[in-house]
Amino acid sequence: YISSFWDQDLKNKELERFMTSERKKLLDDLESLPLGAHSRKVNEFVRRVRSARVHLLILQHLSKSMPVMGQETAQAKLIDNLDREFEKLSKKYELPNADFPDVERYQTTLKGLGHSFTDLPKIDKDSIEELKEVLDKDIPHLLRHFAKDVGGQEDASAANPDGVMTGWLMFKKNPQVKDWKRRYCVLEKGELHVKKDTNGAAKYAYSLEASQANAKTDDSASFCM
Repeated sequence: YISSFWDQDLKNKELERFMTSERKKLLDDLESLPLGAHSRKVNEFVRRVRSARVHLLILQHLSKSMPVMGQETAQAKLIDNLDREFEKLSKKYELPNADFPDVERYQTTLKGLGHSFTDLPKIDKDSIEELKEVLDKDIPHLLRHFAKDVGGQEDASAANPDGVMTGWLMFKKNPQVKDWKRRYCVLEKGELHVKKDTNGAAKYAYSLEASQANAKTDDSASFCM
């Protein structure tokens, strides 16, 4: 920031408009610091929740992948091909690769278990869903609460940790389709996931680096894609 903070008149009056603008930007940023501190703490909590959810899904997947016979060989194969197992989970549950742990470190941990994957604790499906609900509903609500506390305006980055944006859009997958469909969209890490509802799996997923999207006006919606 470039400005003047003394209590006397500016020597160069021609810079007054610029100095005033810079001073306002600095003061606005200082006022937003409490929200930034809250956001950093919540974002760290989000990272831990996402990591815990992925960990549970991995353990559940490894346990279910074990055969009745030849378990020792099957377990060794699962560990050796752990990167492929991570890819399966990523596609099945629409999880970004960044949520998964380091493959080599995880392989080392699994090799040192000393028992079969069939002996892993049973994962409660409700627990996994509860973690998802924390990420999808509780955290955004919490951040909106922080935004109100500091008197600032809620913005997309504060209400959506890690740059995740969600909402309903009028959508059609190509111009040849006649009717618009109301779909729930999730924009995360450069990918747009299109769902029929908030809880369902994504029916379409697009990489924004390789796609084109056009905003259209429509009488039935404020925004269409």
